[in-house]
Amino acid sequence: MTVRTSSIDHNHAAGQGNTLARGGGIANLLSDVERSAPPKLVLDRSRVVSNVADDAAGGIYNNQGEVDLADTPVTDDRPSNCAGSPTPVSGCNT
Repeated sequence: MTVRTSSIDHNHAAGQGNTLARGGGIANLLSDVERSAPPKLVLDRSRVVSNVADDAAGGIYNNQGEVDLADTPVTDDRPSNCAGSPTPVSGCNT
């Protein structure tokens, strides 16, 4: 999926201890249905800011996928911007 010139902000992923509680801004996950290729997320000239998740990674949660941040800040998300994702998000400050 590609997101261009957009703002992903002030979202909330709720529910303790399950996948729905992760990635308040956006979640990039390997699907249980389609396993032929890892998911790829491109954020181009966008911003991910002030999102909240009840579990890890309030901004971007990445599990077995690839995330490309092109001129896209990820800031002020709780409990973290990207930290806690099983697959690190390159260029994202924790």
